[in-house]
Amino acid sequence: SNEKRTRTILVTSAVGSEGKTTLAINLALAFAAMGKRTLLIDSDLRLPSVAKVFGVEDHDGPLVDVLLGEKDLAQSLVETRFPNLQLLVCGKPPSNPAELLGSHQFKALHTSLARRFDRIVFDSPPTVPVTDAQLLCPYADDVVLVIRQDTSERHAVQHALRQLRDVNAPLAGCVFNGADARGVGYGYGYGYKYG
Repeated sequence: SNEKRTRTILVTSAVGSEGKTTLAINLALAFAAMGKRTLLIDSDLRLPSVAKVFGVEDHDGPLVDVLLGEKDLAQSLVETRFPNLQLLVCGKPPSNPAELLGSHQFKALHTSLARRFDRIVFDSPPTVPVTDAQLLCPYADDVVLVIRQDTSERHAVQHALRQLRDVNAPLAGCVFNGADARGVGYGYGYGYKYG
């Protein structure tokens, strides 16, 4: 890989509650600890949770406001107590998340961010209930699919992999969460609050 340019990593899952946000945060923290200027973007515009994890005040929606031209990007980046790590949080979920993520404004935003940061990590929505993650794949250098033993159904994981392949996602690999050494099982995990 070319270390001179920005790398964008997208973290997704098949369905919800599989640990993708935790992995995205840990990846961002690891990059920041390595001295990389890192931005963690809460691109799960339907169920954002990054702001809550970091104890950031829940704004009306800095990412959304930036995309709509209502807020300046520099004003919207949130400093954290971790050196080299900033956040771009969602805040209040918008009514048209897929439209915003697929917009020319989002493309321009990513281009602008790539000039400021060494690493950009997207905490993306799950792939099975909505198409948002697929819309973000063109910006990703690496896509990581999180699978959790007690919530991921086999067919949901297979469906997610097909969806990612359909958009030529650069799948770097899968992270298997909650593994039990006694055996591998698949549960039910369609509790994600998506219409």
